[in-house]
Amino acid sequence: VSRIFDTPALANGYEARHRDWGFHLWYRLRYQSEVALTEVVSAYRQLPELEIADPEYKKRLIGSEINNLEEIGFSNNDDSTRDWIPNDPQFSNQWHYHNTGQQNGTPGADISLAQAWEIERGNESVIVAIIDDGIQFNHPDIAGNMWDQTGYNFVNNSPNISPGNHGTHVAGTVAAVSNNALGVAGVAGGSGVGDGVRLMSCQVFSGSNSGGFAAAMIYAADNGASISQNSWGYTSPNVFDQYLLDAIDYFNFHGGGNVLDYGLTIFAAGNDNSTGAWYPGFYSGAFSVAATNNNDVKAWYSNFGTWVDVSAPGGETNQTSSRGVLSTVTNSNYNYYQGTSMAAPHVSGIAALIVSRAVGELSAGDVADILIESSDPHYNINPGFIGQLGSGRVNAHTALLLTDGYIDGVLNPRTFIADPASSSEIELSWSPNIDYDPVLLAWSPDGVFGSPDDGELYSPGQMIPGGGIVILQGYEESYTHQYLNHASTYFYRAWSYNFSYEYSFGRTQQAMTFDIPLLPPIQQ
Repeated sequence: VSRIFDTPALANGYEARHRDWGFHLWYRLRYQSEVALTEVVSAYRQLPELEIADPEYKKRLIGSEINNLEEIGFSNNDDSTRDWIPNDPQFSNQWHYHNTGQQNGTPGADISLAQAWEIERGNESVIVAIIDDGIQFNHPDIAGNMWDQTGYNFVNNSPNISPGNHGTHVAGTVAAVSNNALGVAGVAGGSGVGDGVRLMSCQVFSGSNSGGFAAAMIYAADNGASISQNSWGYTSPNVFDQYLLDAIDYFNFHGGGNVLDYGLTIFAAGNDNSTGAWYPGFYSGAFSVAATNNNDVKAWYSNFGTWVDVSAPGGETNQTSSRGVLSTVTNSNYNYYQGTSMAAPHVSGIAALIVSRAVGELSAGDVADILIESSDPHYNINPGFIGQLGSGRVNAHTALLLTDGYIDGVLNPRTFIADPASSSEIELSWSPNIDYDPVLLAWSPDGVFGSPDDGELYSPGQMIPGGGIVILQGYEESYTHQYLNHASTYFYRAWSYNFSYEYSFGRTQQAMTFDIPLLPPIQQ
């Protein structure tokens, strides 16, 4: 028997907070027996002193089935575009940033990064935790953007990071040093003068070994990371470890450092070309990312489902390697990989740009909303997956324009939560923005909302222009929506407004009422 969270990495001054979350109560039991695991778990569940007894499920890197290709050579940039183009010699091969039709791709089927860089390129106060295998922290194209303490190896319970290809590739997409006349650029890699976001290496895979997933998330939150980047998941759908979900909740609550209210946890959706409950991406506390190719079509391997939040370029190397995502790998080299593992760090990088643009002014919920609202629709070319690839393919340029709208105007409520309370009620709660502005709350049967007109005060029962029925306005911080249909989904949007009746962009939530339980048959 051993304590799951017993690691020197968490002896960091936050022990009382860890106890408040109950992390000291989690134990791992290893046993040698001919008895089936299900029987062992069942027996422990019958002990009255145990609240939870579960098997521990295997995790795997997503996209580890990568091509063993020769390292990539160098080529010249195309400097003909009017957008900000870094001098990294392989930037022109990063179609996922700036698609001009490379490898028969669709021009514009990218994350519009060259345009975004005209607005923001990164900020060294923003920390992204790469929970993966180890980053090659001395890679010439990464070293300048490493977090000053590098990170921690949770597999070996050591501060010594063992570099891995997967983690190094993911890290390079987030924040390889841009504009340093070397190799590739990173989404939030800065402008070549040490101003990129910082990469924290939280190693949970090492060769065939793995471990410390939950502890890594706690460590990341305690050490100031605002974004948790995860390109791994369980080997089967419908399974999860509760202690891991608790750790995700911990990061979401205590993460953010000094630059963001709360933390944002981003997960790859998985590479099984299937729907279903693929945890941890399926979890409500995770922001889940599916993958597209260089034509904006769902990548052949990408998981999908209504639980996916957005899509991002993940590439396809099954026919031509250079249709994959190009980034850094170990031995100070570069390679093309494919996977939702490669899609997720694009989103983490854009999230880091958003936070860089608005340091200390947004919440994690704001960042998630911006990512969703700014995505480019792509269902016209993915008609078989409508509603299952998130809001669209992410667009960094639009996201930053929307960020400017957030910080220049009235800020959203910091949080907004919708939870079913019964078969006819949904509980709504929120926390005010930093100016403690009042809130306008509306509901919709189909998720279509318009925008309140500035200068007008709305009363319950009024329609919002473009969609939505007002149900509350004022300084309250909770509301119970009553007299609803059972087993039905309701959509909500909350706006802050100031004394001039100028409104924020708004935050959206949804919830489904409980079904009516069947009554037991009448006994004769």
